[in-house]
Amino acid sequence: MPQFGVGRGPARRCHARDRFRFIQMKQSLFGAVLVGGRSSRMGRPKWREQVGGIPMAVRAAAALEPHAREIATVAPDDRPRLPGTSVLLDAMPGRGPLSALVAVLERARQRGDAGALVLACDLPLVDAALIGTLVDAWAGEDVVAPTWRGQLQPLCALWSVSALLAAREALAAERLSVLDLVSQLRIRNLTEVEWKSPDGASEPLINVNSPADLARVRSLLAHGRRVG
Repeated sequence: MPQFGVGRGPARRCHARDRFRFIQMKQSLFGAVLVGGRSSRMGRPKWREQVGGIPMAVRAAAALEPHAREIATVAPDDRPRLPGTSVLLDAMPGRGPLSALVAVLERARQRGDAGALVLACDLPLVDAALIGTLVDAWAGEDVVAPTWRGQLQPLCALWSVSALLAAREALAAERLSVLDLVSQLRIRNLTEVEWKSPDGASEPLINVNSPADLARVRSLLAHGRRVG
């Protein structure tokens, strides 16, 4: 009778090897904080703006730190010098986050990492627990990303280096939508039930695009209230 992961047969040994391989992959992740947006609605660089007394880019790096072997800030120049991070230049600024994503996956591949944890700096309420949920859910897909309010969040996601070729091709063809790219890949889409913590903020994926967004998040945090 064939063994399907039961007993001491080949299937069980194969499953054990797979589990070990995924453990190794999850311990080999690059971290990237995206700070290169135009900030047109904010009117000034968003990454410097403080939430809870901490610059948003620093908050993003702190969320990634427990899960990444190295963290870089990704920008069109070397101005974002954050403690404990390197700077990764976006060689094609003005193309939106896709060009930054290609740079990140290129660096991860060069380092021998299995993938990259990507977090936009304007998601200041994302914490290490949410990032850890993405890592835990990864089973070799090209992308693991949460959905919030019916919308996939590819800039708070785990990207495998297996997505690099498709990302390069999309950038070369000027197909700059990251969501369109994701639709062509193997994705693990986490629902709110899967990733949302009952003890965390009620809107952890709130995006800060404008001074009004920033003021709202600051006010709620200052009063010790869950956002939302």
